[in-house]
Amino acid sequence: MKYLKLLAVPFATTLYATTTLSFASDESACIQSLSSEFSESAPRDYFRFTNLSADTWQVKTITINLADSAGRLIFDTRQGGDGVEVFQPYKTESGSATLAKVTQPGDGATTMELAFSEFSPQQRFGFSIDVDDTLKKSSLGQIRVTGSELSGAELIVTFTSTDPSLPKPVTLKGMYGDTNIARIANKGCTH
Repeated sequence: MKYLKLLAVPFATTLYATTTLSFASDESACIQSLSSEFSESAPRDYFRFTNLSADTWQVKTITINLADSAGRLIFDTRQGGDGVEVFQPYKTESGSATLAKVTQPGDGATTMELAFSEFSPQQRFGFSIDVDDTLKKSSLGQIRVTGSELSGAELIVTFTSTDPSLPKPVTLKGMYGDTNIARIANKGCTH
């Protein structure tokens, strides 16, 4: 029996997708799993990801969709655009995963996608960008994302396996919770 090394995420919201998979052993409890955390900072905000999947499952793409976030968030990537004051374009910051392509969000956009050539289990990836809210009344103004303003933002992750006998790509969807953490895992995952 193989055991997965898991990342402890305090106050995390576990999100389950509706993908049905059949496997022969109890090792399949958390076949595809990804953890994401958002951190507000100045002048850059940070998104960090950890692939918590079983041995052969790679993260192929990650899409962040801010459209339904509580703070009506946008990416602020250009001076004088839809954001407030400080702007910051996308920048890869950390991790051992290999980014193949990033779809740069336009200023004021609510969606961006990352594609990976390698994002193996236990690998991490992080990037920075500026995110602003568009609320008329915000506790710290529109320049900073506070509290649960990210809550409701959608995270869509496509996983592929290096084992040709396993299912084709699996796409799972979830949302960020009010602690700025999202945890996406296949149905049946217990952590």
